Amino acid sequence: MVLLMMTGVAQATLTTIGTATYNDGTGAKDYNLIWDDDNNGNSVVWLDYTNARASWQAQRSWALSLGTALSVTLNAGVSVTWDSSWRLPNTVDGVGIGKYGYEGPDENGNYDYTYGYNLTNSEMGHLYYEELGNLGKVDTDGSYPSDYGLKNTGDFNNLVASWYCWPFAADKFQSLRYRYPVPSYC
Repeated sequence: MVLLMMTGVAQATLTTIGTATYNDGTGAKDYNLIWDDDNNGNSVVWLDYTNARASWQAQRSWALSLGTALSVTLNAGVSVTWDSSWRLPNTVDGVGIGKYGYEGPDENGNYDYTYGYNLTNSEMGHLYYEELGNLGKVDTDGSYPSDYGLKNTGDFNNLVASWYCWPFAADKFQSLRYRYPVPSYC
């Protein structure tokens, strides 16, 4: 995912604000740019593109290259302020806590764990659970909802349910492989 800071749009939640043309080697195609007006207190734009499987370092390099690889077309009336640098979504850093998001909030009322279900303190978790309204495999009451998983995609056309691994600090797991749906820009 790719995120960006922006100003000038006065709508709520997830809004498609334009497209970005990207050539991934199979030909140039247009992908939605989707604005999230409140992702953990930030305004971000997601590029609706799923990159191929690669190492964490390769995914980071790929996201950083998008500033020169994309041709952006914004919808009429939309203005965005950014420096054209793209990045992968932020995640929660810290020591892994032996909770999975269904034991309830911490002593401050937050679900600030570094891994698990129902965690909205990362950009991907916020998008997946709060903005798109998807359910985790284990609910906050410890039950197993039958309709869990990526059921709601909103304006995203390129999300792939089994490819996301975001609930922990990626720099500590650099040998693992990741897939990200859409680069995010800030």
